[in-house]
Amino acid sequence: KTVRGVKVYISKSAGVPCIAGLRPSIYITPEAANSKSETLIIVHEYVHLRHGDHIWSVIRAIAMIVFWWNPIIWAAAVVSKQDAELACDDAISAKLNDAARLKYAHILLDTIPQKHRYATGLGSAPMKERILMLTKRQKNRGICLILALGLAVSAVGCSFVSVNGKTEETDNSANE
Repeated sequence: KTVRGVKVYISKSAGVPCIAGLRPSIYITPEAANSKSETLIIVHEYVHLRHGDHIWSVIRAIAMIVFWWNPIIWAAAVVSKQDAELACDDAISAKLNDAARLKYAHILLDTIPQKHRYATGLGSAPMKERILMLTKRQKNRGICLILALGLAVSAVGCSFVSVNGKTEETDNSANE
């Protein structure tokens, strides 16, 4: 099967749906392939591919190998992976109605293998945050956009502000 030029394979050895390979392909479990949720699962992996998360995964791995002794790098890698999942969920949920968002949240829970549910941190903050993001209406997107634009305008404006009515260049030439 091919989706938008990306090969989709069914693999018994894939514990969860994922992207793999030098020429990235989507791998899904037989259970996912035989479920009603197959389309959303493939879309989720395709969004990861479109966001370049497979490349960021390699970069995270290299950073962790090179700086194996630095716990900050390890923590940054964990947070980076969580951010990739949240960004993917956000991109998908933005195009879904409330019922479809709830279905997508159930799909996320169903893709965690039964034997790994507690080991993967089902009750921990990352999965909890993902489910809450999907099940609650996002009301603050507009506010965040306005604040981000305001911050950008302020930063640009501050870069053109002169000190004591003179630009920094004229102050430096007066000192010479």
